[in-house]
Amino acid sequence: MSLGQRIKQAREQHGYQQKDLAKKVGVKSAGVISNWERDLNKPDADKIVQLCEVLEISASDLLNCHIQEEFVCSTREKDMIKQFRSLDDIAQEAILSLLSIEAKRHKEVNLPTWTLPFFSARPSAGIGNYMMDNEEEQMKIIDTPQARKADYILQVDGNSMEPKFHSGQYVLVKKQETIQTNEIGIFVIDGDVWIKQFQIDHLHSLNPKYADIPFEEGQEIYCMGKVIGTAERV
Repeated sequence: MSLGQRIKQAREQHGYQQKDLAKKVGVKSAGVISNWERDLNKPDADKIVQLCEVLEISASDLLNCHIQEEFVCSTREKDMIKQFRSLDDIAQEAILSLLSIEAKRHKEVNLPTWTLPFFSARPSAGIGNYMMDNEEEQMKIIDTPQARKADYILQVDGNSMEPKFHSGQYVLVKKQETIQTNEIGIFVIDGDVWIKQFQIDHLHSLNPKYADIPFEEGQEIYCMGKVIGTAERV
């Protein structure tokens, strides 16, 4: 993808309109964002930094400038490759299977981890889940900068927030009583807990197959926090 396409993809993943992103990065109009996304011109270095912060993306991902290390085999590794090539298909499959198992084990052992409270109430991305038996436990996840900003973890139930969030996915939540328009949060409405995008008079489902949830008079509504990312359980 081009730089403009990557900016557009990251913006849409956050549920921002072009005018929202323009305001957040301090440019004069949505037209500037449109020109960036159509690759008619490019943001300068300062705006790249702001885009990375607002869209929560690394500069290497946004600019697609990953540096790959040159792969060099040691003498021992070359000998192992020669021995591997001398084996028949059955033996090679056995070696590859064991190698895959050990590589996964090594990765899990050496991954940096972070622990956060996890609540059993699953925010609905479907028809609504009643917030009862909301028990807390401690969950160990892969350590990330976003994980360190979160206060707790919840698990999504349903598909109404696809493609950004999927059923069964763990989300990181930062406690706050209000969030901005177009931000995604955890809400409780008359005892049902939801993960939705906040709008002035309703909660929005990103998946067009699902209806929005309008705010109605007499409802008990409160925000449990802002969804700031996803978590991978260890």
